[in-house]
Amino acid sequence: MPNEVIPVSIQWAERIMTRSDEVFGKGKMSIEATAVVKKETKVDPKRSNDKVYYASLSVLNENGRPYGLPRYLREFREVAVLLTREAGVTHEQLHERFAAYERGEEIRFPLTLESGEAITNLGFDPKAA
Repeated sequence: MPNEVIPVSIQWAERIMTRSDEVFGKGKMSIEATAVVKKETKVDPKRSNDKVYYASLSVLNENGRPYGLPRYLREFREVAVLLTREAGVTHEQLHERFAAYERGEEIRFPLTLESGEAITNLGFDPKAA
């Protein structure tokens, strides 16, 4: 009968759930995110002519919520290394957007991350968004 209920033990169900990757394949869920980079300026209040530039990096979830506060890195190169190593951003993508960054424009990189660990490796909290 098609609507027949078959009793199943909890142990059997747990065994099936722990082996589901073997049965159904690795069910990796990718995370869609956006890296936002902007050139920020900080002026020393004691010396108004002294400006220090930072590269701010934020990572937003697919709904636009940030994974915590922005990170401030010394220069664009540090952001580039981090995004290339941890998020798979290509050299070409970085090169295409560098001029806009230098002009002070906010630049964005669409990211497809393998797991929350990639967000952590970028220096953010995957549970914060």
